[in-house]
Amino acid sequence: AFIAAGVLLVALGVPGLVLPAMPGTPLLLLAAFCFARGSERFYIWLLTNRLFGAYVRQWIERQGIPMHIKLKVIALLVVSFAITILFLMPDILPAKIVLMLIGTAVCAYIWC
Repeated sequence: AFIAAGVLLVALGVPGLVLPAMPGTPLLLLAAFCFARGSERFYIWLLTNRLFGAYVRQWIERQGIPMHIKLKVIALLVVSFAITILFLMPDILPAKIVLMLIGTAVCAYIWC
């Protein structure tokens, strides 16, 4: 059961590392938890994966998000929020202000 849950969480978590609306990090950390209890082999695979292993290891070791990843994520968020606010949302000023505040809060959270 732990292995199946871990595989599902990895499948859901990997897209979340690049999509701003999906929570990639918590899902991958839950996958690490499941793999640690279900299979040492899968746990080691997760921590040594070339795409996201270092990212998960840094979280587990309490080092947080590396600065270069923070900058990339914040840049992606700024671009996606700007496109949404400028081109995709209807011209409702209060809604645009709320979305800008949400984007600013998310960027501040990631930075800290």
